[in-house]
Amino acid sequence: MPEALCGVDEAGRGPLAGPVYAAAVVL
Repeated sequence: MPEALCGVDEAGRGPLAGPVYAAAVVL
């Protein structure tokens, strides 16, 4: 999920909320 993490990072969500937000987007 590097692409999803990069997208979240660019959005400025933060590294901690990154994987959680990415998982929500995938679902």
